[in-house]
Amino acid sequence: MKINVLYLGKISCKRDNLVKCGDENQMIQSPVNAILISHPKIGNILYDTGNSPDYGQKYPVSLF
Repeated sequence: MKINVLYLGKISCKRDNLVKCGDENQMIQSPVNAILISHPKIGNILYDTGNSPDYGQKYPVSLF
Protein backbone atom coordinates (compact mmCIF):
# COMPACT_ATOMS: atom_id res chain seq x y z
CA MET A 1 0.00 0.00 0.00
CA LYS A 2 1.22 3.49 -0.85
CA ILE A 3 -0.02 6.80 0.60
CA ASN A 4 0.55 10.21 -1.02
CA VAL A 5 -0.51 13.61 0.27
CA LEU A 6 -1.64 15.77 -2.66
CA TYR A 7 -1.43 19.55 -2.53
CA LEU A 8 -4.25 20.74 -4.77
CA GLY A 9 -3.64 24.48 -4.50
CA LYS A 10 -5.67 27.12 -2.71
CA ILE A 11 -9.29 28.13 -2.77
CA SER A 12 -10.57 31.65 -2.22
CA CYS A 13 -13.54 31.68 0.10
CA LYS A 14 -15.32 33.81 2.63
CA ARG A 15 -13.62 33.60 6.00
CA ASP A 16 -17.00 33.36 7.74
CA ASN A 17 -17.61 30.02 5.94
CA LEU A 18 -14.61 28.49 7.73
CA VAL A 19 -14.55 30.41 11.00
CA LYS A 20 -17.56 32.36 12.20
CA CYS A 21 -16.18 35.89 12.46
CA GLY A 22 -19.21 38.09 11.83
CA ASP A 23 -17.78 39.59 8.64
CA GLU A 24 -19.54 37.82 5.79
CA ASN A 25 -17.54 39.65 3.09
CA GLN A 26 -13.94 39.09 4.21
CA MET A 27 -12.14 36.77 1.77
CA ILE A 28 -9.19 34.44 2.52
CA GLN A 29 -7.24 31.76 0.69
CA SER A 30 -7.40 28.28 2.17
CA PRO A 31 -5.08 25.39 1.21
CA VAL A 32 -6.70 22.32 -0.33
CA ASN A 33 -5.25 18.85 0.26
CA ALA A 34 -6.25 15.26 -0.43
CA ILE A 35 -4.76 11.84 0.26
CA LEU A 36 -4.29 9.24 -2.47
CA ILE A 37 -4.10 5.67 -1.20
CA SER A 38 -2.90 3.06 -3.71
CA HIS A 39 -4.19 -0.26 -2.42
CA PRO A 40 -2.81 -3.42 -4.06
CA LYS A 41 -6.18 -5.21 -4.20
CA ILE A 42 -8.90 -2.58 -4.51
CA GLY A 43 -6.98 0.09 -6.43
CA ASN A 44 -6.82 3.83 -5.82
CA ILE A 45 -8.77 5.60 -3.09
CA LEU A 46 -8.93 9.40 -3.07
CA TYR A 47 -9.67 10.83 0.38
CA ASP A 48 -10.74 14.48 0.58
CA THR A 49 -9.26 15.75 3.83
CA GLY A 50 -11.35 18.91 4.06
CA ASN A 51 -10.05 21.87 5.99
CA SER A 52 -7.57 21.65 8.85
CA PRO A 53 -9.04 21.53 12.38
CA ASP A 54 -6.00 23.47 13.65
CA TYR A 55 -6.45 26.31 11.18
CA GLY A 56 -5.22 28.80 13.78
CA GLN A 57 -1.70 27.33 13.63
CA LYS A 58 -1.71 26.52 9.90
CA TYR A 59 -2.83 29.86 8.48
CA PRO A 60 -0.97 33.13 8.95
CA VAL A 61 -2.53 35.48 11.51
CA SER A 62 -2.61 38.24 8.88
CA LEU A 63 -5.41 36.38 7.08
CA PHE A 64 -7.63 36.60 10.15
